[in-house]
Amino acid sequence: MAKKELTPEKKQKRKGIIKYIIYAVLIIGATTLSYIKVDWTKVGPALSEVYWPWLLAAVGIAFFSYVLDALIWKVFMRLYVRKYTLAKGMAVSMIGTFYSSISAGSRGGQTMEAYTLSNQGTNKSNAASIILTNFIIYKIALMGFGLVALILRYDLIPHVGHFQLFNVIDISMTPLIIIGFIFDIFFIILLFLLAYWHGFHNFVMNKGIGLLGKIKIVRKPDETRERLRIEVENFKMELKRLFTNIPVFILILILFVGILICRFSVPFFIGASMNAFNPEKAGIDGNTFWNVCFISSYHQMVTSIIPIPGGAGTSEFFFESLFVNYFKPEYISATQIMWRSLTYYIMIPIAGAVALFYKPGAREEALKVDSKTFVKLQKETYGERKKTFEVQNQTAIFNREQLKEKMKIGLSKNKKQNKHVVSPYSQDILEKEVKNDSDDIYSEIFNDLKESGMKKKKNNQGNDWDEINIGK
Repeated sequence: MAKKELTPEKKQKRKGIIKYIIYAVLIIGATTLSYIKVDWTKVGPALSEVYWPWLLAAVGIAFFSYVLDALIWKVFMRLYVRKYTLAKGMAVSMIGTFYSSISAGSRGGQTMEAYTLSNQGTNKSNAASIILTNFIIYKIALMGFGLVALILRYDLIPHVGHFQLFNVIDISMTPLIIIGFIFDIFFIILLFLLAYWHGFHNFVMNKGIGLLGKIKIVRKPDETRERLRIEVENFKMELKRLFTNIPVFILILILFVGILICRFSVPFFIGASMNAFNPEKAGIDGNTFWNVCFISSYHQMVTSIIPIPGGAGTSEFFFESLFVNYFKPEYISATQIMWRSLTYYIMIPIAGAVALFYKPGAREEALKVDSKTFVKLQKETYGERKKTFEVQNQTAIFNREQLKEKMKIGLSKNKKQNKHVVSPYSQDILEKEVKNDSDDIYSEIFNDLKESGMKKKKNNQGNDWDEINIGK
């Protein structure tokens, strides 16, 4: 009797299950390998000396970083929907964290975040727009923080240790930090160049990818060109959209910097909880706090080189190599274990539980995710997002001209009456109201401000705002 052939959907589901099993084995194997060299006789005594207020501060600062992340999602979603709670934003943050932590190169995180957002009141097109904008601002924040770390505290780099693996591999961390920084900025700079340098764009798309195809580095040149074209066009459009709302851009950027500081500072609070700092190099003070943040930034750069799910294994190895001179030898392993537990091992089951129970359909969707999934989403929604952006942009220009004309007429009428219109709003804010007239959320915010700032009434001159005589 012949076997029943599986449908394409079931084949994809089975492939997804196998993929996540491989990821799980890889994570467990790499993590186990990283702990073989740990001297466990020193870990127990070190952990027994923990000062709980500092440890609770570490837990609090780590948790607060996810609150800030949830707030970012809330800010984005409030641009598209009238009501959006912080709890929903936290769900998106947890789901994104989980799938990013268990997939190579964090590929699953973006797709599942988009899927979750599309189930929270917005459409797939808006969800894709939010994810892309979120990615751009995050990369800008990461690049900026890394650049500050390299420029302001470049003197820390020579004092970091070497990466040693079972006394076989011994590599200086300095070149790895530089390579990691280049990896961090490479993709975003490449998109900028491809988007705004026409000659470079043509060279890469034609000769560059063609050459890489001939020497077998790129297996499918045509598919690679199409994928890169989609990435570039989406990047250009979302960047334009981003800079039409500078206040939101600045707010999100500040929140991302806050997230980076919170997460990069966790080793400081853990080190302080055990008094683990090497007295010759550091102490429990502000200078050490920022040094730890900058070294943690170097750690992020280095671990980004190797796309193992969640940085399993490499994150543990590189932590000890980077902080070897900052913590006492008998405390370095205990510090690393507590830091990794708080930022990864404990977060996986918590975020996994949210991913499992928040939206049941998400489990099925997760099995379909691969390296091409988010690119497909961008391609599917590009036309709709471009049309929406163009309409909003043209409407904004038209409405701004209308508003200026109305303001001129209103002011000229009031001058004749020797009266002055008093409003606590600048012209920019008034323009913003008209610009976003088609968007419910902005109309709602403007009305709230208007009601709290002044009383609106009609008078016999037909003027909507309160008036004050300024005398003859």
